[in-house]
Amino acid sequence: MRVVPKKWYSWDFSLVSGDRTLATLDLSAWREKADILVEDVTHRVFREGVMTGDFVLERGSQVLARATKPSAFRDTIIVHYGRRDFTLRKPSVWRRAFALMDGEREIGAISPESTWTRRATADLSPDLPVPIQAFVIWLVILLWKRDAQSSAA
Repeated sequence: MRVVPKKWYSWDFSLVSGDRTLATLDLSAWREKADILVEDVTHRVFREGVMTGDFVLERGSQVLARATKPSAFRDTIIVHYGRRDFTLRKPSVWRRAFALMDGEREIGAISPESTWTRRATADLSPDLPVPIQAFVIWLVILLWKRDAQSSAA
């Protein structure tokens, strides 16, 4: 799946497979939240607190998944989906790529196409529904956005 910015200056993305758009991510400019549209169904993603708290994926009032960032100093997030926990982490401090781990087994990766772009490739387990894949991709985009904002400051 390709992760494509909607505009060159935008943090909104389309998730595309072949010639089909699987989902769109519309990020808020002010807070760590977004709307994810999958097959005409809107899912909300947000952080429970202003600076702390879990990240949550909701459809209507139903929580589909949550994610916890155990340390402010590490780019690692634990994704809780159903009865399973996955770890989203950077395999290297030198690259922006992230790996999605199920225990010690890598079940996915999200990598920028190059150093200077926000375009990316996401290769996630097909066992994960599209809204969960979009949630994981949103978490990575959120970390990339934080890095870009701290570099610009």
